[in-house]
Amino acid sequence: MMSCQESSLRVLVADDSRTIRRFIVDTLRKGIEFIQIEEANEGVSCCQHLISGGFDIAFVDVNMPGMDGLAAVAKARSEGVETFTAIMSTDVDDENLKSARKLHAYEFLTKPFSENDVRTIVENYRRFQTMSKVLVVDDSKAMRSMVRKVLDLTFLNFAFFEASDGQSALDLLTTKSFDIVFLDVNMPGLSGIDVLAELREHNPDVSVVMITADNNEDIRRSVESLSVQHILDKPFFPKDVDRVLHQLFGLRAPELSGGAVEAA
Repeated sequence: MMSCQESSLRVLVADDSRTIRRFIVDTLRKGIEFIQIEEANEGVSCCQHLISGGFDIAFVDVNMPGMDGLAAVAKARSEGVETFTAIMSTDVDDENLKSARKLHAYEFLTKPFSENDVRTIVENYRRFQTMSKVLVVDDSKAMRSMVRKVLDLTFLNFAFFEASDGQSALDLLTTKSFDIVFLDVNMPGLSGIDVLAELREHNPDVSVVMITADNNEDIRRSVESLSVQHILDKPFFPKDVDRVLHQLFGLRAPELSGGAVEAA
């Protein structure tokens, strides 16, 4: 359930159907005390609102007169607008889904959708706005940079830390608290499994995602016995990290995460 104690939200609801707009607005007002909602009933107005409005969340219909919703979002994105956006339509086709992903939309809502679908978008937005501390441990600088690039393509709001070896990671882990640790299995000196075992002694609650290039069942059994939340097989892409993050945070993954645009 959405909390009434959260900070105020600014939401844009853009749809040429007054019925759909009323449904979304009424759902939002049921759960959030401090909320500002603007409405648009056609694409040009939607685009203008996005560019000038400073909205936190936007619900944008694909098929609107004047300018379709995807074109409106695309124009706003070209102006630097990064509003957390849910695209809506009765027509779900590959081109619309592909366009929504390229525009870094968060979700694609198929009409008719439920109040819970609307609430889930707001709840997920709230969670992703909370700062998370992420530590990436890998002896490869290229891999650490790649993980950061992948994280940059997710909706996570994070403070990024990195370590190039197991001992450096343990030094950080004993002086700072982290929400998520991405930990490579194979490193010289202290391996990822060594670090994990030590980590669990001092910080049993941190979420750990192991990274491995080896599809080795013995390794998997070893890390699973140390309460690893997830194992990512190299190579991985933004859609894989999005899936892991949603599971770690206990959130329902959006439909668009099923085929997210991969990092270059």
